[in-house]
Amino acid sequence: MAVIPVVVAVRRNEHGDVTDVRMGYADSETNAWTPGGEPVEATVLRVVDALMARDLVCTRMPDGTSGPGLRVVLAKVGRGVETIETDDQDRPVANFEQF
Repeated sequence: MAVIPVVVAVRRNEHGDVTDVRMGYADSETNAWTPGGEPVEATVLRVVDALMARDLVCTRMPDGTSGPGLRVVLAKVGRGVETIETDDQDRPVANFEQF
């Protein structure tokens, strides 16, 4: 069993940059949340750090299906501030559940 972080929702600022996520940890074999791994609010930097370390980070869409991959991008405001976007232009972060 591998435990994989899964982003299920995002919070964006007025510029459209992701600032926070709801992320949990799932069993890669069963696709179920691990004990104590249900999604909680976290800063987008946790996801950025994982992606920069080349860790696998999955996504789940509001309908429960697997979502697109994520990539690190520079935020629209602020020098050197990083955020995330999907690697599928047809399924942008705007399609994720918002909180």
